[in-house]
Amino acid sequence: MPSITKFTSAAAVMALMMVGTPSLAKAEIVGTLTMGIVVDQIFSQLNGTINKAVAEGDYLLARASMEAKDAIEAWRLANTDLINKTFNELNATQREIFAKADALMTQANDHAANRLETIQQIGENANQIIADIPIIGGKTYITRYGPRIVVGGSGETIFTVKGISLGEADPQLTIGTTLVPRISLTQQEAQFALSNLSIPVEERTISRQALKFSYKVKSSNVIRYLFGAKEVVDRDLALIVFPKVLATYDYSTVVRNDVRVDEPYTAALGQFKARNDRVYKVAKPKEGWKWDLEKPLKVLQGHGEAGRCEGTDINKSSESGISVFARLDEIRESKNFFGLVKKDGYVSCSLSGTIYKMVPTENPGPAKKGDIVWHSDLPLDRPDNTVRMTMFVKTFDNRDLTVDGDRSDKLFNAKVSAGHLLVTPKIPDDIAE
Repeated sequence: MPSITKFTSAAAVMALMMVGTPSLAKAEIVGTLTMGIVVDQIFSQLNGTINKAVAEGDYLLARASMEAKDAIEAWRLANTDLINKTFNELNATQREIFAKADALMTQANDHAANRLETIQQIGENANQIIADIPIIGGKTYITRYGPRIVVGGSGETIFTVKGISLGEADPQLTIGTTLVPRISLTQQEAQFALSNLSIPVEERTISRQALKFSYKVKSSNVIRYLFGAKEVVDRDLALIVFPKVLATYDYSTVVRNDVRVDEPYTAALGQFKARNDRVYKVAKPKEGWKWDLEKPLKVLQGHGEAGRCEGTDINKSSESGISVFARLDEIRESKNFFGLVKKDGYVSCSLSGTIYKMVPTENPGPAKKGDIVWHSDLPLDRPDNTVRMTMFVKTFDNRDLTVDGDRSDKLFNAKVSAGHLLVTPKIPDDIAE
């Protein structure tokens, strides 16, 4: 089969993107090819792009390529008289549209230009092809349909088919063997209420499903045509179906707890000194520590004379300090020239007991792995004493994300609130037609 020439360099492709319309001097479909061959070649490129995009989870490129394919198919059905003509026999506008379709497929497959810009241009080119379709009285054909991307599960999707002369064609839509209820019909549009539960869905990968669109046209048999007989035309309308699992996740937290540390401790109170009196001193723990008043306390007596370490007064004590008292008497020495010598009693005391402090310690907290699915929120435990949390997410469209707080993605929202992290799936805005 003759081939369609490609751009000779990436520079030519980039030039096409900047100009916005293909330069036929740089990328030109061979003029002697018939339009039937041109369409087949572009279809082949589109099918390759769609298959690759679906495999890679690139649903936007897959949708744009499907739109382009359907637009060209609609053009082919509406221009059957041009199929056997050569490319050079088309008018300038038609030649430019198909040259651009060829160039855009090259860009999409070679990743030679900005992906989102390429997708947008594929869609715009499809619209140009649709706009170029002549309206022929009495001839029925489809121009576009949507949505092309759906999420299975609960609810229903309003599925719209646009075309020409649909009103008298009695269009029907089926999925498998199930007839989809038609809810409205005009000459240019038919709408159906498609139950999402009826759509087959893969577990973890994007899939393609086909709806069968049937409509009646005048018979191609001359005799039957003269008698007004009609025949049914069936056409498959491809859907891109998101998987049940929109992402997998690996969630972990680190929590901080205060761990109690106990330690035996002896506080030296120094010397108590007085005469015929009771003296109090406060035994303090080490800086940052506290006395454990529930554990035994012992007053220790050291060197002294006419004094004794007696005990503690708990009523005057706290964890920050314990009141220790000693009894001091009078020291009497032998008489000197002036008589009997009297001195203060003294004694050294210490307090032995248990001190403690609370030490902040980080440890692994709640952790979980699993799937994020459509139509169901995912609450994950996040205690108030969490100091760090991390959720690694792998989406079905092959994106690796990290969530460590509030985050909004096109497939889900993550919100931190009291006691948990709540992950809420959402249908991405960019799948809307």
